[in-house]
Amino acid sequence: MATDENGDEIAEVLQQFRVKPDFLTSKGQRRKRDKHSVRLRYVKDDNCLELFCLHLHVSKHDDRMLSRLKFRIATSKPHTVAYENLGVSKSADKAQVNEKLHQIMDNLCETISRFAETRIEELSLFSVISKLLAALDGKVMFERLTKLQLEVSQSPCTDGAKNGNKQIIHLPFEDKLDKNTEHCMDLQAFLTRCAATSKSNRTTMVTPVPPGDFWSKAVNNGMTAPLVLAVTNESITAPLKALALTLPAKCTTQQYEIHCARHELCGYLSCLPWTFDGRVSAKSSTKALKSGTKIRVILAMEDAMGDDLPRFEKLADERGVTTAYHGTKLDAVWSILNHGLLNLSETKQQQHGAMLGSGVYISPSLQVAEFFSKSTELQPNVFWQWYQNQHRKSSSKDDTVIPWLDDLQITAMKDFTIACRAVVQARIILPPTRSSPRKAGTTTDFQNATRRDGKYYVVPNDQDIRITKIHLTFEFQKKRSNLLAAMAFCLLILFGVLLKRASYE
Repeated sequence: MATDENGDEIAEVLQQFRVKPDFLTSKGQRRKRDKHSVRLRYVKDDNCLELFCLHLHVSKHDDRMLSRLKFRIATSKPHTVAYENLGVSKSADKAQVNEKLHQIMDNLCETISRFAETRIEELSLFSVISKLLAALDGKVMFERLTKLQLEVSQSPCTDGAKNGNKQIIHLPFEDKLDKNTEHCMDLQAFLTRCAATSKSNRTTMVTPVPPGDFWSKAVNNGMTAPLVLAVTNESITAPLKALALTLPAKCTTQQYEIHCARHELCGYLSCLPWTFDGRVSAKSSTKALKSGTKIRVILAMEDAMGDDLPRFEKLADERGVTTAYHGTKLDAVWSILNHGLLNLSETKQQQHGAMLGSGVYISPSLQVAEFFSKSTELQPNVFWQWYQNQHRKSSSKDDTVIPWLDDLQITAMKDFTIACRAVVQARIILPPTRSSPRKAGTTTDFQNATRRDGKYYVVPNDQDIRITKIHLTFEFQKKRSNLLAAMAFCLLILFGVLLKRASYE
């Protein structure tokens, strides 16, 4: 395949397999749904790409099996493939089933690696990854997974639910996730809910969604947002066996579909690299809830995004990098988290104009970014549901996000309005200078390079941006009582009457 002008095949491959946002699809054009939830990241020291994948296997009898898979593909020739086991279980039965899945994937990797070695000059990195994903949907893999599915369904350790003769199986998953991973997953579930309740473009802002057929049907029918709200009503990381027990013995088709969709969303979130390698932290401006209290929640994900790509590393050496911030609205955070900061100048998604030219507008000042972020008012129960998920999973107050909130009740929250501002923190390539070091025979594309104008940077090429953190600032303000509001209204009317009378006199 063709590489970019810097000869960076890795960047081109990552661009090709990057999740495409639905909101950039042309009107009247329906984008083909991805069969797999694929995320790639570059690991420089190991000279490989890590591929995270959520694989859905549906048998002829409509039994369903979800598997979290991780592969490592060598970036240098030959592009060999290796499978890395994500399943960790203390159960002997589950460990045995997981080992069989490991053997199936090892055989697949061995076959593709041998093929890559025999055609070392012909096969590109893109071709090897495409072949791997195609093999996961092939006939041989279907037969092997169907056989494994029969073994799993007969095991008493199965985490799943039945609807008539249909069954859903979730495999392999840890018996117990660590606290930080649960916090990451629930925070993302909160962000999907915020996108689903967006007053504008909620159908597109809530994407991407899992590749399962229930989600595909919801996307095609414009029902993505209601499905998100239905499956995130409770903690998304509740034990899967407990989720299965919440279904009646003879559940309705709708209950079963929601249950399947919830499993698929849980699996999808667990396949995102920043779920396990990201860190959630928070701090409060006060030690008790009062008017003006601010709670800042930070999702740190720099380590989860992989190493700098060769192109970014090269430009960083030539021009340098700096930390900058981009203010946005809360319902767009889920999309930014998955798609990155994109250049949306001169599109319908443009928010604040493009006075300084086309590009992503970003500032070295957090305060400036917060000024341009759009405050979103939340219902108390939306914030409370997310926070209570953290409290319920914590063994002590020291493990909770904001310990002093534990002693409050939802009734106390109803006396406050809760608004949230969202800011994205990133590392960006600095603007070039005439004295920037360059290799002999190369030129700098100043038109597509980062520019600075006063307090702002404008970055035309979104590949020059690497997201490192998400900042969510929740601000609480005491509501005015109805009596005070009525008195203020009466005084306003009285003032108007007196002013009008004075004008006649």
